[in-house]
Amino acid sequence: MGTIFFLKFFGYLMFLTGLVMVLSKSSRDEIILTANNHTVLLGLISLLVGLPIIILHNIWVGPWEIVVTLMGWLTVLKGFVRMLNNPKMNKLREKSMSDSRIVISAWVSILLGCVMMYGAYS
Repeated sequence: MGTIFFLKFFGYLMFLTGLVMVLSKSSRDEIILTANNHTVLLGLISLLVGLPIIILHNIWVGPWEIVVTLMGWLTVLKGFVRMLNNPKMNKLREKSMSDSRIVISAWVSILLGCVMMYGAYS
């Protein structure tokens, strides 16, 4: 039951976020601006999303269960790294925040969202 919920959660979140990024140039610009100016806050939000998944769903048996657990751990890791606010990591992230890379990431997000929703509804 928990696995299906988290697959739907991540699936819809990734699909809809990716779709917005593909369709809206102003949203892409805002993401770049926010990522550069609010690194620690975005890290805290990632921790708030990832920690409940780890606490409630730390299951390493079964393919979809492992996917959900990995997503939780990766989200926590991302949040932790952002909250460190390391200048070297910030420079690296800023270099990767071009419009074309965001569009590519958005398409990957849409695809992964569809895969997760498939897992939730199949």
